Amino acid sequence: MPQMGTKAPTVNATRPPLSITAAALVLLAGSLVTFLGSTWYLRKAYAGSMSQFLLYAHSFSIALLDLLAILLVVFGLLGIVTSIGLLYLQEPARKAAIFLSTAPISVVVFALFLLLTENSQHGAESMNAAFGFIVCGVVFVPLLPLSIWWLALFTRDKVRSQFR
Repeated sequence: MPQMGTKAPTVNATRPPLSITAAALVLLAGSLVTFLGSTWYLRKAYAGSMSQFLLYAHSFSIALLDLLAILLVVFGLLGIVTSIGLLYLQEPARKAAIFLSTAPISVVVFALFLLLTENSQHGAESMNAAFGFIVCGVVFVPLLPLSIWWLALFTRDKVRSQFR
């Protein structure tokens, strides 16, 4: 029985620091937007028949965008799970956050490079490449500072020691 003036011990009173909580919430929000946006794009693009799928499949730029959308769905799901793990200070979540700070930006840069080297003489094909370049650029701009922030945050010794 505790004496007067002393507090009873709490079970697992470890709370994540504000910086980790902020990173987890930003990751959760971004992952939800990424997951929902990519699934919406894929659903709209291929909601029709198989002939519509074959019509899109012959374009390199559209195929690259579709592959990027599929990867963004996977990264979105991984981000949702990772953000929950970060709030519970789990070590695998910290490692997954480091992975998510490098892998998506690498994929987008690679896609930008491929779309930049796309040499098409057809009007529709060059419009598809331009659209893909714009989409990848829009994804790249907010992803770069977030990637640098997460990489710096989750590799610091002080933060690393808080995870179990």
